[in-house]
Amino acid sequence: MPKRNSKRKITLPAALVLCVVAVVFYLIQDQETETAPVSSYPEGCTMEVHFIDVGQGMATLIQHEGENLLIDTGDRSAKDELMAYLEEAGVTDFTYIIGSHPHEDHVANLDDVILAYDVGTVFLTGSDYDSALWEDIQTAIETSGVVTEDPPAGYICTMEDVLLEFMAPLQEDTEYSDVNDWSYVVKVTHGEDTFLFPGDATVYSENEMLAWYTRDELNVDVLDVSHHGSYLSNSPQFLEKVSANIYTISCGEDNQYGHPQSDTLNRIAALGGEVYRTDESGTIVMESSGNSITVKN
Repeated sequence: MPKRNSKRKITLPAALVLCVVAVVFYLIQDQETETAPVSSYPEGCTMEVHFIDVGQGMATLIQHEGENLLIDTGDRSAKDELMAYLEEAGVTDFTYIIGSHPHEDHVANLDDVILAYDVGTVFLTGSDYDSALWEDIQTAIETSGVVTEDPPAGYICTMEDVLLEFMAPLQEDTEYSDVNDWSYVVKVTHGEDTFLFPGDATVYSENEMLAWYTRDELNVDVLDVSHHGSYLSNSPQFLEKVSANIYTISCGEDNQYGHPQSDTLNRIAALGGEVYRTDESGTIVMESSGNSITVKN
């Protein structure tokens, strides 16, 4: 029986073959290393994200390559400001409008926007919600003939090369006792730049996402802080897993709810990152190149 550490003798021709193979492999590897393209997003394909100051509400306009996306429309008191801003931004139509959930501070002006613009698709949750505003929205939808969808978690659509992924709610909206948890949580990806829009999703919905998604799936560059900075959302575990570099908070100056609340601000401060608030800075505009994000104001 041969010893375990015995050496196998290689004949000269075999050794030469091995040497040649090794040299060729090295040259190929070296050539691949030198000529491998550097990952870079095409220049000029920018995306702008406008966190519009609508007081104690939310409304975000995303513009890219002539297409427009609106996430929420703010409270009724901000109607004139919203419509003026859309006109100033050069909006003539929308590829998509997302109504995150049926509360007035998020969708109060949705009916007016639908009737004023050509809209491709409206994503709308809460078909069983009962309010006068909701009836107005349904009437506007019927009048305009706009297409509506209520996509499940995992639904993906695009706006040119911008990817929109619906990550929540993970159950039917009627399964949640809090209407805030009906909120669509939407991840927007442009090249290597990522944004997360959680609406008013509370800790309950956040815990579902923590259990369902990996860190890589939840990690983003910019987090539009949930529920105007309420402590009932934005758990330490969720914020840590999202681990954003930039945080935006949409809220009204001296609002009656005390948003953003100190617990949330302290949790964000513990993680680091820049914080921008509409109650302090007004409308916040960011430009995404696909490789980096710049705050323009």
